[in-house]
Formats: sequence, structure tokens, C-alpha cells
Amino acid sequence: ALEHSTIIYEHPQSAPLLRVAWNRQDPNYLAVVAYESHTISILDVRVPSVAVAELAGHTTCVNAVAWHPKNSGYLFSAGDDGRVLVWDVGAPTPARKVGGGAAGTVPGGTPQQQQQQGTNGSNGADPAIYAPLLAHVPHQNGAEVENLAVSMVGDWIAVSAGDQVKLLRV
Repeated sequence: ALEHSTIIYEHPQSAPLLRVAWNRQDPNYLAVVAYESHTISILDVRVPSVAVAELAGHTTCVNAVAWHPKNSGYLFSAGDDGRVLVWDVGAPTPARKVGGGAAGTVPGGTPQQQQQQGTNGSNGADPAIYAPLLAHVPHQNGAEVENLAVSMVGDWIAVSAGDQVKLLRV
């Protein structure tokens, strides 16, 4: 039986959280996707209650997220917009600054570096919003990408779109 649990995050609009992916290289970070959401929230378990970053690049619902198994900063996402996006949250591409949030490193940086850069959410500022590093449309008709999986060595991503499974080399 579970004897202990801690709520570290609740969606600001009380939307159900459908997807969660734990960063296996830096266990302080989780990626979370809410119901019907176009964005991915990055959580730091050391800073409960707030997202430290928002990844905004999909134009429709996000269906899947997965961290790179060897590089703690790389995250992959797939969505109804038919795209697979590659994010570098270790050295993010800023889309814009929000409410004083700064564009800086999240996974891979020390908590002291994050605090200096204002990216750890502890100052009460809104999370920084980032753009994807790369985008790929795996299906020629732009079919929704329903799921993805990253190989253990991280060289390949398997994606399901329409009636196909494709392998993408990263």
C-alpha cells in the first residue's frame, strides 16, 4: 500500500492532466500535458505548485511526450496537428518572455543557476514560454500523430500517424 503521497502540481484551470513523462536523466523534472492542451508544462519537483516552463509549439492537442533517454534536456512531443516537435529545454529557444519569466536553462542547470536566471518559478513569476527546436511532419497527409516512443539509445523515435508507424532518426 502507498503510505505517502504529495501533490506537487494542480492545473491552474483545473483541467485533467492526461500525460506525464518523467525525465530519466534528471529526475527533478516532469513533463505534463492537460486535456485538450496545445502546450506542455515542465515541472520541477523541488519547486511544487508551479510550472517552471511552458512549451508552446503545437497548434492543436498534444497526444504524447517523451524525454530523450541520454540527454536530459531533450523532449519530444506529438500532436493532433500532425507534427513531432523536438524541444531542447536544457538550452531552450525562447518564444517570448512572460510575466518576468526569463529564457534560460531548466534541466541540466544547477538550482543556483536557475534561480539566478529566474527560471525555477520560485519568484512567483509566470513560467517562460519556449518554442520547439525542430519540427517534423511524419505523414504526407498530415495525419494526427497519436503516439511516440524513443529508442533506448535515443537515435530513433517511433511515431504512429494514421495507419502507419514510422521511424525518425534524430
